[in-house]
Amino acid sequence: MTESSVGGVGTPAQPAFDIPPFATPPASLVSPRYPGLINCADIEAEAIDWLWKYFIPRGNFTLVEGDPDVGKSWFCLAVAALLSHQGKRTLYICNEDPQKQTIAPRLEILGADTTNIFAYRDVAARGKLMLGTSISTNRGLLDLIALTRADLVIVSPLDGFLGPSLNMNRAEDMRPMGDALTIIAEQAHCAVIVVRHFTKRLESRTPLHAGLGSISIGASARSVIHIGPHPDFTQPDDYSIVRSVVIHSKNNLGPRERSHAFELRPFENKFIWLPTRNIEAQEILMGPSLKLRSEEKAEIHQAGENLRAVLAGSPGIAQAEVFLALDKFGYNKRTVQRAAARLSVQRTVLRNKKGQVTGSIWKLPD
Repeated sequence: MTESSVGGVGTPAQPAFDIPPFATPPASLVSPRYPGLINCADIEAEAIDWLWKYFIPRGNFTLVEGDPDVGKSWFCLAVAALLSHQGKRTLYICNEDPQKQTIAPRLEILGADTTNIFAYRDVAARGKLMLGTSISTNRGLLDLIALTRADLVIVSPLDGFLGPSLNMNRAEDMRPMGDALTIIAEQAHCAVIVVRHFTKRLESRTPLHAGLGSISIGASARSVIHIGPHPDFTQPDDYSIVRSVVIHSKNNLGPRERSHAFELRPFENKFIWLPTRNIEAQEILMGPSLKLRSEEKAEIHQAGENLRAVLAGSPGIAQAEVFLALDKFGYNKRTVQRAAARLSVQRTVLRNKKGQVTGSIWKLPD
């Protein structure tokens, strides 16, 4: 290979390939053997159809990631609520959140038009909905989208809907699954959100490696959203306010959007969108609020067992009495709040004549 000089700088000359050219270059190619082959001259460019500009594109799948108890489900339902008032439909596929105790109350708090939102959970007698690696193995999902005419499909969490033959840690399983979701979204002209938990390995947490399983899951998604505790907010000891940040970590279809924030006030039944500075994902991936050690997890689990015993058989107990009862076992209010969240404890807010919150009544879910 020789060098030529351009502007005084030596650059490699173009290599000579001994490949005979077509006598007449075809404008279009059709091959029964390779149906996916197309001449780029035959491709018509299309603008991206954004369900939520830069965050959630139609015809593609978006990944929402975060630790437990940071508001991933709240975020997804809040998006569904906003879309519901634009006449757009959402299909919420989830086996974790009880529909009567969690999904319906949250949608009411969010002010959603629930006639445009559909919830699906597996019924044992009907079998289990599984995500597959092809169109044929995703027939159940396709049927649900067709029945609901959904503009947005939310699957939460990913590991709850993987078929028995799929390994979340294997790229050769996860990449075709992601490709299949993209094809489904494209054919149905809808947006698909898949929710995934963060890995427990703090040392491996980077924006591309934060989620459980293979990196191919994030690679398949065109947009990746991370949700975590707001780094500028100190959590109250009574867990009465949860403030989280929504970080746009990846966008293959356009610019990354600025961060958003929201606040949960469970005792007041409030969800509030908040302005925030722009925050990079690394600030929440390794933040001290995420370092929940095994000892703390064991403590929350044990607190939950004691809380269950305190509430068992009762039509409802005042929050103050619950805190007092668990304090005797050595649990602070924050630990009790986390234990209550994991048990899906129902809370009825009490107000005085002026409408001010005076406390709440706790009971186990029906």
